[in-house]
This record gives sequence, C-alpha cells and structure tokens, in this order.
Amino acid sequence: MNSYNRVHLALFFLLSLTLAQAWATGTSPSGGSGSESGVFTSNIIDYNFTNIDREIRLRLQDKLGSKEKISDPDQIVFGPEFTFWVPKLDENGRPDPSGAGEDYPQKAIYEFVDYVVKQYVDTPDPELIAIYEHGEYWDADFFSKSGWHFNVVPDPGVIEATMAPMTVSDYIKHKNEIQKLVFDSASEIGYQPSHYGGGGHISISLSYFKKRPLLFRNFIVDLLNHGELFLGVFGFDTNNALSPLLVRRDTWRHISKELEILDQFRINSEKVENFAVAFSSLLHSSNDPYIAYWHDSATIHGIPVPRGKFHAIEFKRIFIRSPGRSPVPIGVSDRLEIRAVRAQASADVWVRQIRLIEKRIKYLETLQQPLPLDPIFQPNRFEHIPAELLEDKALNIPIDPQEALKAFHQYVTESGEKWEDHQDYLWPAWIVNREVEKFNRSLCSNLLERAQ
Repeated sequence: MNSYNRVHLALFFLLSLTLAQAWATGTSPSGGSGSESGVFTSNIIDYNFTNIDREIRLRLQDKLGSKEKISDPDQIVFGPEFTFWVPKLDENGRPDPSGAGEDYPQKAIYEFVDYVVKQYVDTPDPELIAIYEHGEYWDADFFSKSGWHFNVVPDPGVIEATMAPMTVSDYIKHKNEIQKLVFDSASEIGYQPSHYGGGGHISISLSYFKKRPLLFRNFIVDLLNHGELFLGVFGFDTNNALSPLLVRRDTWRHISKELEILDQFRINSEKVENFAVAFSSLLHSSNDPYIAYWHDSATIHGIPVPRGKFHAIEFKRIFIRSPGRSPVPIGVSDRLEIRAVRAQASADVWVRQIRLIEKRIKYLETLQQPLPLDPIFQPNRFEHIPAELLEDKALNIPIDPQEALKAFHQYVTESGEKWEDHQDYLWPAWIVNREVEKFNRSLCSNLLERAQ
C-alpha cells in the first residue's frame, strides 16, 4: 500500500470515529449540522474497509444497542425478517414467466442502500448512520439516532431486512420510522412484500421462557393445537415452512409420547430444552409428501434426507446446554422461529401480529397445568394428500376456510385481541373469494340469534 492510500485510510478512520461519537452524543463533528456524514455514503462500496467498519460497528452498537444484546428475562422480545420480492428477469429485462425470484439479488441491495443513503444518510441533517460490510454477499447496517437499527442483506429472491429484538412497545414507538425507512424505501425503488414469495418469519427470544418452562411447553402445544395458523392464517408454505399437520401421523404419536415423558417429571429449563431438541428431531426425520416435490435432490439412495430449516416451528436457533459444558449453539441466537408467516405488508401488520402473539403468551401464562395436546384439525385428515394438491403445492390449502377462520377467531378473542385487527393479513384467496366476508356474516347471524 502506498503512502497516499495509508493516509487516505487513516483520515477515513479518524473522521468515521469522530462522526460515530458525535452521533452518539447528538452533536456534529464541526458543531454544525453533521454534513460530514458523507463518509458513510455508497462510494464506500468501491473500497475494502471491512476491518474499519467492524471497529465503527462495535462502537456504535455499544452506544446504540447491540444486535446480539441479552434480552431482559421479564420481557417478551421479537425479531423480524421483512422481505421484499425481487423477480428474476429474462434477457429482455422482463420478469421471468416462471415467477421465480432472483437467486441472491445483490443489485437490488445496491439500489436499496443507495436510495436510503441519499435520502437519510448523506444529508445535512442525517437520520441514519450507514455501515457497510463486504463479503461474498454485501450487506449494510443502518443506525437510527432514536436507538434502533436494521440490517439489509440479499436472500434467495428477496431483499431481507432484520433488526435486533425489541418489545412490542418498542416497535410501536418506532413503527412510523420503520415504515418510512424500510417499507417505503423498498417501495420507492420498486420492490414490494410478496403474497407467496419470501416470508415474514417471526423470532421470539427464549429469555422470557427460560424462567417459565411450563409456559414454553404450553406455547408449543398451543401452536400445534391451532393448526390453522400455518394452513393459511399466517401462511401456507410447503417448501420453506411446512405445517406440522402435514407430516406423517406416526410423527404425531412420537410427539405425544415425548410430551408424556416431559410431563412425568418436574418441568424445568433443561427438560424443556430436551423436549425442544426431541421435537425438532422428530419433525426433521419425518417424511412428508412435499419433500419429493420441493427437494428432489435431497435424497440418499432414493430416500429423502431430513429437511433443513424448513418447518413452520423451528428450534434450530436454540442453544443447547450440556452438564458441565459450555452452550453448544444449534443456530446463531437463542430464539424460537415461527417461519410459516407471509411477508408483512407494512410495519403496522407486523406490530399487530406480534401483539397478538404476546397476548396469547400472556393468556397461556394464566394456565397452571400442562395444556393437553388436542389439535383442532386432527392430523389424520391430512394423511393422504390428493395428487392435485401436490401438483399445485404452493396455493392449495387442504382445509375448509370457514373452519380455519372459526379456529383463528377463537385464538384471537381468547387472547383478548379485536377480531377486526387480524383480517387483512389472512390468506389472500380467502379475502378475494369473500370467505372472510362470509365468516363475518355468520358471526353477525349468531349474535342476532343470541339476542333474540
């Protein structure tokens, strides 16, 4: 490296740290409006400042809140994965007729970051600080002076935005800013959440459950009992987030047996973690009729291999602890992941969904005994999936919409939420085909009958 480049790097480093410290204290390096934030603009893409970026990142995270900070065990915190569909283009620049998404849409990430930088970073009075990381797939972190931040990275078919876990009240506080900086920015450059592509995975920190193992056990059983959640309500994804109702019936017998073993002993954190591992292993070792369609190559001697991270309820992000040994991470953070959720259309939809889940957890916390495993939709109903459903595997839900809506209405009202707040994000076909309208009419009819 020549002396000019060394000086250039040194100046950049000093100026960057000055700006980072100034941002954290609410002042600009020059005592003015903070226009020096231009050092964080997209021209950094042309250089490899990875080590410098990491140093700045650590300092900012210390000031503004780390992505991996330990959650308060007395608070329920959630983490999002907002996605925006990037269609694959043909040689003429038009969307591919197959409807496929771009494998890893790096160009879309450049466009997103460039837009956000110009609108909110490289301005006389910046709202955000941007930090870029270089690797096989380039990504960026944006830090808000109000104390939250988001990361954008390419994922198959989508721009993906994630955040450090926060409480429902935190998301409500920052909702308008999240809408503007994430959702509106993606929309301005032509990318939208997709009904059927990408996903809106909901992660829930285990910190709250570790002190409440019975609650954790009951929360999982409640998700299993309310199969409609993953058969259209939150989503229906036979490729990337398979409903537990679509695995084999013998798997359910094993799940029931694991629950019996768990309930014979005093429930504690270790037993619950063991149950989580056992339950995850059962799902991932179960053959299902969809694996041959979505994962043809995932076979050994013609036998389907266990699925990867492809189930509606995922435990692969949980740290498993062995006696006398350090935690062994199955994933990258200690959280439960609910994967069978369509991409949220807005920050407001996200807030309403996690508010519902939080209230459901609080409702279940009032139970003093183990909740029985009693699925509203019995698994044997789905033992033999008709061939036509397999052929059109992405869109045909093997459940009566009216039955699903009735079960979800019970879920919502038991949790203390308003039914009208949870209808716009339901399975799109149910809305378009007026199934939701039909169900609401039946509710009105039932109320009138009771009043007479």
